[in-house]
Amino acid sequence: MTTQEFSDQFDILVDGYRRMKDFDDRQILDSLDFDEYEKSLFLTKAQKEYVISYYTGRNIFGYSIEEKELIREALDALIDTYTTSTSIKDSSHLDDGKHIFTFYDLPMDLLWILYEQVTFAQDTGCVCADGKYAEVIPTTHDELHRRLRNPFRGPLRTRVLRLNAADNLVELVSDYPIGSYTLRYVQEPLPIILTNLTDGLSIDGMSDAMTCQLPDIVHHQILEDAVRLAVQAKTLGTSKER
Repeated sequence: MTTQEFSDQFDILVDGYRRMKDFDDRQILDSLDFDEYEKSLFLTKAQKEYVISYYTGRNIFGYSIEEKELIREALDALIDTYTTSTSIKDSSHLDDGKHIFTFYDLPMDLLWILYEQVTFAQDTGCVCADGKYAEVIPTTHDELHRRLRNPFRGPLRTRVLRLNAADNLVELVSDYPIGSYTLRYVQEPLPIILTNLTDGLSIDGMSDAMTCQLPDIVHHQILEDAVRLAVQAKTLGTSKER
């Protein structure tokens, strides 16, 4: 859909709610008017909830991205690959003198990691240093100490552990120096903005008009979810004011 189509059909669906609910209270009825900025906010929120629900499997069907071809095709526009060989110079309070702790920045638009791997530096002497990959396994700070004490669960030639150090920053724990870090991930979708925003208004730091970057096949679902969220927000808010 174009931004104009999103806007027009948003209004049509809201009118449908008006007739279906048969509101007696004029204040509630009048509250169901939305400007382009409000529509954009609810469309953006619905879009993000849609993406998260199908990547995590937390939807009414219980499907995740890997289970249905239709879902994979619909959300394929958000999958990207990121590779970096530039680590962040930092010191780890977890350093035990036996393992290597390396920090990396993550992409700013990262929403969900699908897969990650590393290659070790070429001069390590490790059998993986000839271009083979070692898998990256996410872990928690509590679990890390147990893993490091267990030779079968800690870092190996084929395994590196990953901790979330801070926003968009990860700490990799390995037995060998890392040459590069690669991850395939789900991008956070760009906002849906129905018109150029003025007066300092923005959504996720953006103000230029843009439509949904997902394919047309999911636009109606996002639109319906956005209208539902919008009507709920307005009617609940108006009811509390009474």
